[in-house]
Amino acid sequence: MGTINKGENMLNKIISIILIMSFSSFLLSTEVKTISDKEKSKLEEKQIKEESKTKKESGEIERKKTKKLKKLNQINSKKKRPGKIKGKKDSEKKEQIQLLKKFCKSNKLEIKNRYRNRIEGLKKSGNNSTLRNSNSELIKQLKSELRMELETLKKDCKYKSDQIKNNN
Repeated sequence: MGTINKGENMLNKIISIILIMSFSSFLLSTEVKTISDKEKSKLEEKQIKEESKTKKESGEIERKKTKKLKKLNQINSKKKRPGKIKGKKDSEKKEQIQLLKKFCKSNKLEIKNRYRNRIEGLKKSGNNSTLRNSNSELIKQLKSELRMELETLKKDCKYKSDQIKNNN
């Protein structure tokens, strides 16, 4: 019986060693698999980053090209812009327009001063309550007249300057 027990013991030990080795190799293979998966994911991330960099760079290049095209278009449109008449006619028109602007400015100041003096006079004369109410109505009326007169002056000046520009 002693030799049978020894043989069974030896067999049990061999089986247990085989089981332990197979189990450890199974654990080792899953660990190797997870490590390789991690490395694959890192490689994929690097590839994605490189692709996004190239996309960004190509986008920047496209933006730069469009900016250059816009600048060229602006330069070309400035070159083609009509209305720049060279010579004596142009300088005469400019002088006439400058004189017209000065005239309009002086008229505008004159009108404003005239209405300002009238409004201040009404404000000063309104000491009692009845005069104050009637004067406030007159002041409102004067302000609206001032606006209307300035608007007509502006339209007249614009019309005259357009006539000067369009005359050949």
